[in-house]
Amino acid sequence: MIASACAYEMALKPALPPPAWDGEKMFVEFAEKGWTVPTPGPEGRVEAYVAIDLQCPKSMALFRAAKPLADRLCVHWLPIAAVNFNSDPQATMILMSGDPWKKLDEHVEHFGDEAFRGLPVDQKEVWKLPQEVRMKVWANSKLARWNGTRGLPMGVVKTRAGEYRALTAGMSTGDIAAAAGL
Repeated sequence: MIASACAYEMALKPALPPPAWDGEKMFVEFAEKGWTVPTPGPEGRVEAYVAIDLQCPKSMALFRAAKPLADRLCVHWLPIAAVNFNSDPQATMILMSGDPWKKLDEHVEHFGDEAFRGLPVDQKEVWKLPQEVRMKVWANSKLARWNGTRGLPMGVVKTRAGEYRALTAGMSTGDIAAAAGL
């Protein structure tokens, strides 16, 4: 009983960034090279970049936790493919959508559906998705890996004071606000 209680408490704590993590490098490279879905809202907000896999429950939890901060924080979500064979097509469908934010929000809203986690994928039709958009997902995946992402979600926020802080699994809305200096 004690061991499982400890494991549960550990799961609730925010994850640490990897050793030798370079937040500034991650921020700059995600901003310059990433294919993102930015959180809509007013101009002049604090900015963050976060790599997420659309089949990752922890990524979906961080998305939900960050959403209430949209008036003060613009998170640029980088969909990557790492968890399973649905990650790539779901990310592709979101990036190619006429309204990527709306499609990402729809995906997260339906992530808990019994029939399917998020946007449904017909594996027989995946080959019809545009190759150039699928390559953006894989470019994001490589970019995340090259910048120290070893667990998901993983990202960085640049505070108004110019500090780079990690955004990781297990963060609550309050944790994200504190990291962002809001």
